[in-house]
Amino acid sequence: MEIRVLTQNLRGPADPPPNDWASRRPRFRALLDRVQPDFITTQEAHFSMLEDVRRDAPPDAPLEWTGLGRRGGSSDEHCAVVHRADRWEVTAYDHLALSATPRTIPSTWTATQDCPRMVTWAGYRHRVSGVEVTIASTHLDQLCATSRSASAQQLAELVESLRDGPLVLAGDFNDEPGSPAYRTLARALTAIFPTSEPRQTFNGFGAGGGCIDWMWQRGFDATAWHVLTPTPPVSDHNGVLAQLILDKPATAAR
Repeated sequence: MEIRVLTQNLRGPADPPPNDWASRRPRFRALLDRVQPDFITTQEAHFSMLEDVRRDAPPDAPLEWTGLGRRGGSSDEHCAVVHRADRWEVTAYDHLALSATPRTIPSTWTATQDCPRMVTWAGYRHRVSGVEVTIASTHLDQLCATSRSASAQQLAELVESLRDGPLVLAGDFNDEPGSPAYRTLARALTAIFPTSEPRQTFNGFGAGGGCIDWMWQRGFDATAWHVLTPTPPVSDHNGVLAQLILDKPATAAR
């Protein structure tokens, strides 16, 4: 069984044309039509953008999403998980601040953070096979290395506490391979991307650089990845698409 997961920092809606969301929205729809993911882990998308993604999906490939604004409710940016609703049903979900008080949203590790950061995870059951997977989306702080290190440890503990079945953690980690945050996650999960072939994922609409969007997994038999570089870009980040193979039926412990 193949499961496709796309991680995509979607960038907020406020840039001037041609990088405003109204201009990028049809580009993203075209990208989804091409790669046909089962799941999308998003960062920076606002509520209205996620609703646009849902509304733009064709009737034969409907999309739904699970997420919470990083300041609570529907406000500000979301680390939402989008799923193909005809293939998968949600069985569980949660939203946590990346902080010493994860149930308090918003909250932060340090006063020097750029803004509150969080993680959203959801459990899914395949509507035909009954296979269960967990997908998590996160976004670490861009300014504070202390926060990134603490958040990585929190994420490692989170995935250890979750169900035992196949799991993907993906997002914008605002750090480079080999950093303390990367090494912490590498002790808890297997890297899908990057591994031995780091590729630029932050394009900065032509003025960026860095391999800061990562994907991790456990429980899959084989993986492959592709960094997506559509022209013009759908965001200031290049998406990363993972193709994950699960050879045997697997269900997750509750």
